[in-house]
Amino acid sequence: MMNWFRTLTVLSGVSLALVGEGYSQMPSAAETVRIEVKTVSSSDRKEIKDSREDTITQNKVLEISVTGKPKTPETRVVKWSVFGRDQKDKDVTELESGEYPLDLSNGGRQMRESKKVSTTFTGAHTAGKGKKVPASGSKYVGYAIQVREGTKILGEAYDPAGLKAKMK
Repeated sequence: MMNWFRTLTVLSGVSLALVGEGYSQMPSAAETVRIEVKTVSSSDRKEIKDSREDTITQNKVLEISVTGKPKTPETRVVKWSVFGRDQKDKDVTELESGEYPLDLSNGGRQMRESKKVSTTFTGAHTAGKGKKVPASGSKYVGYAIQVREGTKILGEAYDPAGLKAKMK
């Protein structure tokens, strides 16, 4: 049999995903979930004296909406992670993560927010009388969200898609 497919669409900052990856057949309707994500962002800039560079603080909150058929008992969980790129060594790392039990008893939809994730970074710059200052801090890269039942992934959303490999 064909493996079930995965789709990821980005529309106006909203990511949608339906997944049944790793199945030898299509999952039942009770297992399949849909994930919609909206990233709420704010930032703050602080001028660095004697430089053209600013120190930037980014704040992100993920508004996560999961829809699907309720299960009794409910054993599925939602796991979210926010990732950042170190400005010095360019490594992508998980900045924050969390998980919560899925509860679709309210009409088949659950809406939750991640905790606020803040990053601060400064690009490489020259300060004062030509002193070179290397880049520092971490810059927001994206997020990964999965709905799991045990080790089985029932739904996932990634922005950008490459963060799938970073999800634990």
